[in-house]
Amino acid sequence: MSRVFTYGRLRRLLLDLGFTARTVEDSHSTFRHEASDTVLLFGLHPSGEEVRPTDCVKVRRMLDERGLLEGEEFDRLAGPRTGRLGAAPRSGAG
Repeated sequence: MSRVFTYGRLRRLLLDLGFTARTVEDSHSTFRHEASDTVLLFGLHPSGEEVRPTDCVKVRRMLDERGLLEGEEFDRLAGPRTGRLGAAPRSGAG
């Protein structure tokens, strides 16, 4: 059984990759990686809350594009079903 990928785990991952964090009270959190000129913004979430799928996709893509963490490694660290864009189910209509 894998652990849930929470905003606390996401924060730790980003800090471990060299991001700095700044929280604007009652507004949002900003993570900045100076060397790659990467900025990620998130709404405020409790550290124990599961990361929203849209945030996982955004982070996975940005880290991979900027050469900070390959997508497959993000998947391994974040756990199953996070950060992946699956194909939309096809309807029976042709």
